[in-house]
Amino acid sequence: MKLKFLRAAAAGLMLTVCSIANAGLIINNFGLTSSDNTITFDEIVFAGNTVVDTQYASLGLTFTSGLKYDAQGSSSFPGISGHYLGNFTPVINPFSIFFSDDQTEAAFGLATNPQTTTFNALLNGVLVESFSTSTSANNSSQGFYGFTGILFDEIQVASNSGSALIDNIQFNNSSSTAVPEPSTLAIFALGIMGLAARRFKKQ
Repeated sequence: MKLKFLRAAAAGLMLTVCSIANAGLIINNFGLTSSDNTITFDEIVFAGNTVVDTQYASLGLTFTSGLKYDAQGSSSFPGISGHYLGNFTPVINPFSIFFSDDQTEAAFGLATNPQTTTFNALLNGVLVESFSTSTSANNSSQGFYGFTGILFDEIQVASNSGSALIDNIQFNNSSSTAVPEPSTLAIFALGIMGLAARRFKKQ
């Protein structure tokens, strides 16, 4: 009876490992259901076309150098409101959002010309998850994109044509959302199964 219970527990844990290993993709018109931090680019204001890279580091974010600050602001695109960053003139492609701490979920507003955009989640420079989807500045059913359920410290955005605008970057404090590495959980699950087999032999 105990052996069956331990096997069931180990199997359940392995299923959890598999679910954590598969990222949840965020494609909607609101982003995260809740977040500790939202960077709107109104926190620190710059002159128009200022190149932004490390200026928001104290708030937990840095960017690929070359993105430019828009001082006029806009609320006409889903996901974009007030000030924002753009990868225009020259187009920076791909560009990345770097998080000071490891994240398990993050989302941000993105507006582009109608095109296909690829989103890559990376941890220490290694690709963790990726997806491509159609993006547009005129699709009211979406406008926020991101990842949840995996560990990453960078989101890379690659567009196949033209420039992109980003705004309202949402993310959580890693201390409150930390998820064990899938490999760690897998080792733990194997340990439980080994313990069950050892006890069964003794009986």
